[in-house]
Order: sequence, then structure tokens, then C-alpha cells
Amino acid sequence: MRFICATNSKIFRPKLKSWSKLKIKNSEKLLLYPEGRVVLNDTAYDILNFCDGNMSIKDICYQLSIDYVAEADEKDVQEFLDLAKDNLWIE
Repeated sequence: MRFICATNSKIFRPKLKSWSKLKIKNSEKLLLYPEGRVVLNDTAYDILNFCDGNMSIKDICYQLSIDYVAEADEKDVQEFLDLAKDNLWIE
């Protein structure tokens, strides 16, 4: 699954679902949603934190590269966002 809509050529800008919430509790980075919660690693948390509907995947990779002082692998970010979309964490 790719996030580019061929029908109107708009670039997908992932957004966390309205019922989902990112939270840090007792040093655990969490994604909370009605069905439960997911403990996230630092990178997954940061990627989802950038999913505000304004940033494209390239924008997210660019910001990760700045934050981590290393080039972000767009393929890895894409795969994680595919997983997030499949799990209905983002739209």
C-alpha cells in the first residue's frame, strides 16, 4: 500500500485518528486508542507524533533526519506508516 492517490495526485499526509492519543507515562511512549494501547519505541513515537495531517512522508523523513542527526530511510518510514494505517492508527 502506498500513500499517493493516483486519482487526484495528492500526496498523502498521514494524520493520527481522532480517537488515538500519544502519551508518555512512566518513561513508556504509548499510543492509546479505544481498543487498547501500544508501547512504542522512540522512532515509532516520533513518526506518529509528526502525523498531524500537514506533513508528507518526505517531510517526516526530513524532520527525523534532523532530530536523529542521521538520514531517515524513507522505505522504513513508509513500512511503519503502512502498518499504522492497517491498524487504523492513522488516516
